[in-house]
Amino acid sequence: PGEWGKRVALQSALTFDPVIDGSIFSASVGVTPFDHFKVLAGTDILGVSSAGTAPSVGQPDFISRYKANDRVYGGLSYVF
Repeated sequence: PGEWGKRVALQSALTFDPVIDGSIFSASVGVTPFDHFKVLAGTDILGVSSAGTAPSVGQPDFISRYKANDRVYGGLSYVF
């Protein structure tokens, strides 16, 4: 893909918990427009389809507890 194909990095992940029917989707993109300089942006999205209580514990699980805490982030780095 040429020069930009070496300077752009895409990453994604999906974690699914069948017990609570919940998932975490993560995605990020990193761009290196110049040598030693990098720009990063990404997101984490949590969601559940059911009530979100683990049947054996009776307490809310991690995904259900933090499902309202979706995250969008960005950053810059320079290495010299």
